[in-house]
Amino acid sequence: FPSLEAVAALLEIEPEALERALTVKSVGKFPVIQVPQPPDKAAVARDSLAKALYGSLFDWMLAKINDKMNPGGGGGADARRIIGLLDIFGFEAFVRNSLEQLLINFANEKLQQHFNIYIFKMEEEECRAEGVACPQLAFADNSEVMALLEMKPTGLMSLINEEVMVPNSSDANLLSKMQERHRSSASFKALPRARGEGFIVSHYAGDVDYQILGFVDKSRDALPAELSQLLSTSKMALVKGFFGGEESACAGGGAAGERSVSRTMSFAHRGGGGGARARSGG
Repeated sequence: FPSLEAVAALLEIEPEALERALTVKSVGKFPVIQVPQPPDKAAVARDSLAKALYGSLFDWMLAKINDKMNPGGGGGADARRIIGLLDIFGFEAFVRNSLEQLLINFANEKLQQHFNIYIFKMEEEECRAEGVACPQLAFADNSEVMALLEMKPTGLMSLINEEVMVPNSSDANLLSKMQERHRSSASFKALPRARGEGFIVSHYAGDVDYQILGFVDKSRDALPAELSQLLSTSKMALVKGFFGGEESACAGGGAAGERSVSRTMSFAHRGGGGGARARSGG
């Protein structure tokens, strides 16, 4: 497999070991049983590896930038130097939409909410406080859909995170919980059977159909122990440091080394980032 060999070479690990870590799961302790994984499970492991590498490298890069911008680690003039990074997709609505699109659209809803608060609501309140005549401003208020997405413990993000943690979790159970909790919400609708198994969210930019298939597996985003252990033996110090090897690989900041490889996607995004990775240096 040329692609697998190329990835193994870049990560400085053996291709045979990488193939085994992607396609075989170790179960039990005494004895340990090697269970071959079906293609769909191997694909999930592959994608989790890509996400773990991207996230760790992103955090490592920002830690390096912070270290270079403030080498003394103190305040003063250096503390005023800052780089803000926002990496985000635009609003997405395809023929088939899944968890990725929900997270991306959640990020866009969050930005729209921020815009509404700072451009409309706060300006309007300030004008009134100063006695300035201000007409009633008309804008698309997305507070209801934001409550649907992020309210704890019943918002969609919380329900996804909860379903991942329970035994015998499944997409069907998750969809059932969503429908039960939000049947009265104006921003949530059941997807007609003719269009598949899923749900509809009425975003500020329009209705989007989401197919529930794969939500639970994608949200787990857990790097299999076999892959984590393999990468901790990489001959590349940087990769080894990301997965529990030499701590010096993350010099300049511990963000990458501290990154959990078992957190769920919904947990990672429910703090308000959605599909974005946003960080500030300094």
